[in-house]
Amino acid sequence: SFGHDAGDLVLREAARALKSAGRKSDFACRLGGEEFVMVMPDAGLDILLARAEAVRLAIKEISVSYGGTHLGPISISIGVACYPQHGNTLEALGRAADAALYRAKANGRDCVVAA
Repeated sequence: SFGHDAGDLVLREAARALKSAGRKSDFACRLGGEEFVMVMPDAGLDILLARAEAVRLAIKEISVSYGGTHLGPISISIGVACYPQHGNTLEALGRAADAALYRAKANGRDCVVAA
């Protein structure tokens, strides 16, 4: 609706929220489009869910204006997968997180769903 530059601004703000919710050992990467992955070594499901919720709340608080226009509320859907509960390979964890993400999106609001 607002163009690529406005979208890039929102993505930068989302990346800041991901970074601020992480630990020193964590890292976030943009997969493409508006999808990110956050890798959190040695984190159990309870930590993953707490960090995901912190990211969700941080994203909800973002207020972005572009060209004098407020871009409106920003929401996020998050799928969480934990090793080894949801998979024991990178591919299996990716599929589990992706499936959880699509379930979160199906809820029609910003939310966190575990695999």
